[in-house]
Amino acid sequence: MILVATCRLEQLVVVPQGALLCVTPSAPDTPRDSAAAGSATLRSNAITISNCGAGTLHWTAFARLGNPWLSIDPDSGVAGPSGAPPLPHIVLNSVDLDTGVYRETVVINSAAGSGAIEIPVAFSIHPCRVTPITIDDSATATLGSADCGAPHRAGHFARIYRFPGTANDSVSFELPADFDTYVIVDTSLDAGRPVLAETDAPYLYYQRLPINAFYHVEVTSARPADTGAFTLRLTHPRLPNTPQDLDQRLNDSVTSVSPGATVAQSSILLRAVLEDPDFADSLHLEAEVRPLSVGFSGPNIPNGPPVRNGDIAWVSATGLSDETPYHWRVRAGDNTGRSGPWVTFGGNPDFVVNVPHAPNSPIALGQAKGDGTGILTGATTDTDVVILSGIVSDQDPGEPLRLDVEVRPVGTPFSAPTHSSNSVPDGGLVQAVVGPLPNTTSYHWRARARDQAGDSSAWVSYGGNAETATDFRVAVPTVPNVPAALAQRQSGDGTPIPIGGAAATNTVLITATMSDPDPSRLLQLEVEVAPVGIEFSGQPGHSSQFVASNTTASATIGPLSVNTSYHWQTRARNNAGRTSAWRSFPEPPGNAETEPDFSYKLLPPPVAITFTVQPTSTRAGAVFVPPVEIAALDSSGQVRTDFTGAVAMTIEPNFYGAKLQGTTTVLAVAGVATFSDLSVNRPGFGLRLRATTFQPALTAISSLFSITRR
Repeated sequence: MILVATCRLEQLVVVPQGALLCVTPSAPDTPRDSAAAGSATLRSNAITISNCGAGTLHWTAFARLGNPWLSIDPDSGVAGPSGAPPLPHIVLNSVDLDTGVYRETVVINSAAGSGAIEIPVAFSIHPCRVTPITIDDSATATLGSADCGAPHRAGHFARIYRFPGTANDSVSFELPADFDTYVIVDTSLDAGRPVLAETDAPYLYYQRLPINAFYHVEVTSARPADTGAFTLRLTHPRLPNTPQDLDQRLNDSVTSVSPGATVAQSSILLRAVLEDPDFADSLHLEAEVRPLSVGFSGPNIPNGPPVRNGDIAWVSATGLSDETPYHWRVRAGDNTGRSGPWVTFGGNPDFVVNVPHAPNSPIALGQAKGDGTGILTGATTDTDVVILSGIVSDQDPGEPLRLDVEVRPVGTPFSAPTHSSNSVPDGGLVQAVVGPLPNTTSYHWRARARDQAGDSSAWVSYGGNAETATDFRVAVPTVPNVPAALAQRQSGDGTPIPIGGAAATNTVLITATMSDPDPSRLLQLEVEVAPVGIEFSGQPGHSSQFVASNTTASATIGPLSVNTSYHWQTRARNNAGRTSAWRSFPEPPGNAETEPDFSYKLLPPPVAITFTVQPTSTRAGAVFVPPVEIAALDSSGQVRTDFTGAVAMTIEPNFYGAKLQGTTTVLAVAGVATFSDLSVNRPGFGLRLRATTFQPALTAISSLFSITRR
């Protein structure tokens, strides 16, 4: 039998007439949360309170047991019949809680009396989580307040890592330098026992592991509750890097030696920059220096002093063999006894040792007259110039050598060289010209060899006789005295011409008093006259008749060039062919040789000079073609054909160190000075020539030109 009944839906569903408390979650759903022991981050779990009825619902919330680790925020409120329900939070605070599970019940009451709902809460406090890591690996993390409290440092957060270790193994720990680091290493997290190692530095190098065990690395902060990102690296000790910036230097540590260069010393300094991935290591330079013909086999010189990571290191190689090419290599060593890879300098050879040696003492000493006629020991020579010779040698091949001699009157002790020969390559027979020597004097002498570096042999005395004995004696016929009472006069009436004065005609008369130690000698006045600006050559151009000693001699000078200033000098010659020294006019104190003694002027001097042929651009060392020419001009711009003065040429500007070669001072001919062999020895650009006359003082500048390479 089937019974059927009917009813209306609104009669089956009853809607509450007042407020009704509804909470999510509710039992048996239990909010569960966890935190690390010692962490400081609050845990928050939302609950939903809603009004399932009509009207307005007033509610309150509290912890049944009143545990301080749990709070409700907010703990009261209002829920309407519509709109978003309130979302209070259950806040869990792990501070001061030991590991374990903590339980509490949150009670939500309806003020309208529609009931109360209980929410059980479970809060688990776990110990520090351990992250596995291995040696020669790294881990990146961020230390924060949600991390556990540092087992060994109260008030600090920590990240814990664990790695397997082998007894007597050595491990290094590195963290960023900008992280507020504190690191603790031990086999246990027990704060009550001493730790294996700890540091507030960003590294802990070469920590020896005492036993086979798992080791904990406690990464925390130096300052309480500090946080930040970091990367922890565990490494075995690492080798130093390959040395960089290799150099070889002389003992002054400043002068660098180019690859393959020769050094004049038996030692050398080797230099390099050293670095090591283990930042706290101190480093030193290890080196091997061998003759080029000998292969590398291992370090053979003492290690250099220790330096800091990244610094310049030095090592000194001493006792090197002379006249030997060398090659070398270096590597870095650290304070743990580890050495990095070798690196060679690579010059092949890197340097060559060639230490200068003092020359050998000269042998086969000899003495001769100026014409080469030998002088026997103790003999007398009738010349005041002698040639002293010897054979010089040196164990350094190709060394230029010279002979130093010291010549003293007998009775005067030796003290220092008085004369020297020219140098000869690789030694051999050399000669030193000595003189003129004082007359009627006996001499002794000695010699030594000297090289281009200034090193000298021992002195060797000539003759094998006592130093009180005579090696040679000078007895030369007397030479005339220097002319005295010099004067310049008009050739017509003999009137004196004052210093800087003018000649009335194209000839002048030069007079002087002549004398000779031998009063029987006849004497001749020799005169050299040159335009101002032209240096004396030491060759007379005019001379007088022979006159008796202690009388006046005169020489006529001419014809003179118009508009030209002159300076002059004289000497005496006797009838034996002997000459005195030169004496310039006027007698001391005199005037400069750039100032005129007299001049011969007919016309006003030129007012300007100009380049009539400009220099052209050419190669270094090549003569200017066509030759450069300078013309003297009068006030109307016409060439002064009567001008025969000196014109000097210089180069400017001289940024390139160029030199003007050839004849740089010439006399004008018919008003034009032609420089037929001028050249410039080095390349340069934007160069000019400067032409200058002395009487009168005029200047002209050429156009620009360039000198290219050969």
